Amino acid sequence: MLVKFIDCEIYHKLLPTVHGNVKEKPLHERRPESLFPTSGEKGEKNLAKCFSAYYISHAKRDGNLQDREKEDRAIGEIRFSRDHLWIRLDDDNRATLGITDYLQEKLGEIYSLPLPEEGEEIVKDEPFSSVEAKNGRRELIAPISGEIVELNYETIEVPEIVNEDPMSEGWLLKVEISSSQEFDDLLTEDEYEDFLVEEEEEGEED
Repeated sequence: MLVKFIDCEIYHKLLPTVHGNVKEKPLHERRPESLFPTSGEKGEKNLAKCFSAYYISHAKRDGNLQDREKEDRAIGEIRFSRDHLWIRLDDDNRATLGITDYLQEKLGEIYSLPLPEEGEEIVKDEPFSSVEAKNGRRELIAPISGEIVELNYETIEVPEIVNEDPMSEGWLLKVEISSSQEFDDLLTEDEYEDFLVEEEEEGEED
């Protein structure tokens, strides 16, 4: 559609902004009156056409950015919290949550792992369960907010599963995500590995 306006003088003045080669503020921030014809039927029509070209271009660009964001947040991707929980994206709105292998090793043999009921909400950075294990008791802190839609009853009845396979069979619950941004803010696998190194080094200093 932009080809129709390729001979438009005003549109050409907007090209640096449209294509992101910015030395000036975007049009929607500056809107200089001198840039546009302000009187006459012909001028008004040209102005309307050029505005259309500008906003069509931006709509296309913004749509591409949104597509890239969705691609960046891939289904099946796993992120990690600094409280040693993992969360796997099952689709755009749902995710599976569990404890990391690092945490289960720190806990030792798990004796009990009570979980909230389906339909209840977990809230980011707030405890949702308390694990009783050989090496003590540990609260589990929610990495994201959302409604619980499914529980892994096997881990409630046989918590040793979490010790044996924390990242797969030992998952804890599935949630309907309240905010995809909360998922994006969690640590990637590489970032989590770096965090573990830092945490171990700090522990040695203490």
